[in-house]
Amino acid sequence: MNLSIIYQENESGEEFCRRLLKEWNEASYESMDIKGVKYLVIDIKDRNSRNRRLFNSPNAIGNCLDPDIFSAILLLNRIPCGSLEDEENKIRSYNILVSDLKILAIQIKTPGRGKEKVKYIKEIENKKVAEWARRVMHLLGLDFGLVKINLNARRKLKVMQVDPSPYLRDKDLEAVLKRIREIYQLEELMSSTEVKLGADPEFMMLNSKTGKMLSASEFFPREGVVGCDNIRIPNRQQRPVAELRPKPEISPLDLVENIKQALNTASRMAPYRNVKWLAGSQPVGGYSIGGHIHFSNIKINAALLRALDNYLGLLVFLIEDPIPAIKRRKKYGYLGDYRLKDYGGFEYRTPASWLVSREVSAAVLCLAKIVSSRYHYLNKNFLNSPEAQAAFYEGNHSFFRKNFTEIWSDLKRTELFPLYAQELEIFREMIENEVQWNEKADFRKAWKIYAGGKAVSPAKKEGKSARANQGGSITANNSVSVSSSPSRRAHSQYNIRTTSSAITRSSQATAERSASTLRTESRSQSTGRIISPQQIRRSRVVR
Repeated sequence: MNLSIIYQENESGEEFCRRLLKEWNEASYESMDIKGVKYLVIDIKDRNSRNRRLFNSPNAIGNCLDPDIFSAILLLNRIPCGSLEDEENKIRSYNILVSDLKILAIQIKTPGRGKEKVKYIKEIENKKVAEWARRVMHLLGLDFGLVKINLNARRKLKVMQVDPSPYLRDKDLEAVLKRIREIYQLEELMSSTEVKLGADPEFMMLNSKTGKMLSASEFFPREGVVGCDNIRIPNRQQRPVAELRPKPEISPLDLVENIKQALNTASRMAPYRNVKWLAGSQPVGGYSIGGHIHFSNIKINAALLRALDNYLGLLVFLIEDPIPAIKRRKKYGYLGDYRLKDYGGFEYRTPASWLVSREVSAAVLCLAKIVSSRYHYLNKNFLNSPEAQAAFYEGNHSFFRKNFTEIWSDLKRTELFPLYAQELEIFREMIENEVQWNEKADFRKAWKIYAGGKAVSPAKKEGKSARANQGGSITANNSVSVSSSPSRRAHSQYNIRTTSSAITRSSQATAERSASTLRTESRSQSTGRIISPQQIRRSRVVR
């Protein structure tokens, strides 16, 4: 792994450079000016690798040095930004040293009558400031730096500043050098391990006759392959959000099969024809849902999280319905949204629930496999400005659509891309033709899940507790009856919709493609004729 580290020409920067040059014979340095400040650019070459990792890009450093950009990025992400008043009225300040999303040290300074009291604490003693520091570093695009957070007289935390080239104690400097050594050897480690994927995508249920939400807890238990999320209806014990917990797999396509099995299990537990199953961002009321993806056999770091946002999160963003997505991201699905898990891996939480169809689900999970396994090749950051982050939270697809060609080219250069090219093609088709998924359609039709022959019971219509009917067994050959209208078949097959301006472009583009790009055919029940994939795509419902 070729490494480049940018550090200001201060006491710590010069010592850092001296130690790196002493340890690596292939190391060299040069000077760089960033917004009028002199920086050292230290390069460590690896002749056996074509990968390059940049520690603190010039753009990320510039975000810290410009007060307007700094405050704009924090406020866009609902992180309070401090002022001179907060500095004057502080009760204490926290200086959190972060390297590659790891907390190296937390220093507390408390004003005294003569001299400030200084002490160091462990991360577990104040998890909130540690989490804030990680988020701030990620949003600014930094790999390394010192985040200063004040607690003011109103007991409110405010982020005051971020120093990308802080003074380092010997202990801290050695910790950073240790991480540099680990990154240098990371390529060899990644080639010998296989990332395992898991998921817990969420969905909601709606009575199609009355239009009222049905609580998932009326049908499913708390635990198991199909269960309920922890979110409760206010003042009630009912839980509205259902969740799938399929068995994790090395192969994303095997994981898709496990999701299909979980959906069949859910259908046996709730075999009602007049209940719609909905996915997306916020398909019912004010309840937000997500398509959380789990990663194991890999550790989270700054470069990986950036790659997930830019090469996975952005592509899902470009095919989701922007209106409910905007509402969801007021609380959930923000940039760099992840959680560490007990099994040693982590959960990426930025995407909405991609259960809208089997094709979209397969594409998302195959993309997750590529990005997590080859993130060191995917090092561009299209989200490292206030304008880009504002566009993300505003659901502005056109802002990022211009970046799609570059994102797609980077993905195609990875050796894993050909393995999943067929599954990923739906991303390219939907984005180039300005198509979004439809989260108001029952996704069981798109998955070919049997919808059941019963009507939902009166108790469930009224939202009262009732035991879920287990129903009969469902075989793999069961399929849902749909209208013979080509447009309706396309809608139920893929759960997507498009703008009228995209229909002509979609028809011209898809007419030239081979039918082998999709693996499914649809047969009209009324006429028995075959409807080609081209006809399916041309007949997408106008939004």
